[in-house]
Amino acid sequence: MKLIHICALLMSVGLASCKPSEASKDRRTASTGTGVAAAATGTTAIEPQFAYASAFEDGLALVKVGSGPAAMEGYVDTRGTFKINPTYTDAESFSEGLAAVNIPSGQESRWGFIDTSGKLVIEPQFSSVTEFDDGVSIVKIGDFRTGKMGVIDKQGRFLLNPQYDLLMYMGEDRFLFRTAGPDTPYGIIDGRGKIVAEPQFKNLGSLKDGLAAVTIGNGDKAMCGYADRDGKIVINPRFIRCKSFNEGFAAVGAVHEGKGGWGYIDRSGNFVVKPHYPAVQAFSDGLAAVAIGDSEESGKWGFIDKRGVMVITPQFDEVYSFRNGYAVVRVGGGGGSQGQDEVMSQYVEGKKIAAGKWGVVDKQGRYVLNPRFDSLQPGEKVLPMRVGDHLTGKWGFVHL
Repeated sequence: MKLIHICALLMSVGLASCKPSEASKDRRTASTGTGVAAAATGTTAIEPQFAYASAFEDGLALVKVGSGPAAMEGYVDTRGTFKINPTYTDAESFSEGLAAVNIPSGQESRWGFIDTSGKLVIEPQFSSVTEFDDGVSIVKIGDFRTGKMGVIDKQGRFLLNPQYDLLMYMGEDRFLFRTAGPDTPYGIIDGRGKIVAEPQFKNLGSLKDGLAAVTIGNGDKAMCGYADRDGKIVINPRFIRCKSFNEGFAAVGAVHEGKGGWGYIDRSGNFVVKPHYPAVQAFSDGLAAVAIGDSEESGKWGFIDKRGVMVITPQFDEVYSFRNGYAVVRVGGGGGSQGQDEVMSQYVEGKKIAAGKWGVVDKQGRYVLNPRFDSLQPGEKVLPMRVGDHLTGKWGFVHL
């Protein structure tokens, strides 16, 4: 669950030969299943014309037109037609049929929610909100920094009154909470506000596969492990760093043969892949991205399967996880990884500034979209792409 405009306040808790083909044309054509050919992979769906574009959600994509103070945001369909005109200075992608939009209110502005027709269904009254997840959104009432957080449903009704200094949705009807101010431990409450785990955790992650990463202790003595939805420790804190479980495995940082690295454990806490990678991502579609080399910055990214076997040879400088059988990758321009902590000044639109070109590979490591885009984001059938640099380039969409 993404916390809009407040995420900066939350601390994150044998080689196979599968080299992408050097085909000069993008691979794969599609069929609608009705005998009518769909748009061919690699063809432009919407010409580059936007200052920014995000992936399609609920049939609509958030786009920005204009620049500077005059920039406005709205939503287009897959033909590039505005279904919700660009009238917002700040907006977010749709999630579960609703999208957060920022609307001026006196000398300030407040967040509310619109539906896919553009109708305002929850009045703008919040200083921050999250996208809807499992039918709930975490909202803040009052000042952005000193206000209190609560939980609303899709009708805008409070399920948990705004009384918390910090709330995060963990999943499975559980919320991380804190009421005693900064630098105090986190606890867990359920959707009715009942405390199921007293404040005791330095950090808590999202619930995935029924488990959440937890950090116990401070400073050099801080270690992470995993707890169930009620805060009961089920994998003892003995790791340096922990990522969320996904598809039955979690990436953890530990010391192996005198050197720190990342590996993967199962739900019993046993290593299935020894910790020797400088950087990794979660398993998705049965594969996980891992970096090979002395560091993430100097290394190359490839993909392993759940046996730990390298099935796509490390050759990429930046990657997204697989999604529906495809992964967005970058070649050239130096190392980097989506979702890794970096100095914010190195980023534009949440992405590390780097040269190189972006494309898409399948699970055999073959290019489906050759690396020819200056930026590319994951999506379903139509992907946001940028042509030109991050300052003057324009965003459009390409068929996958």
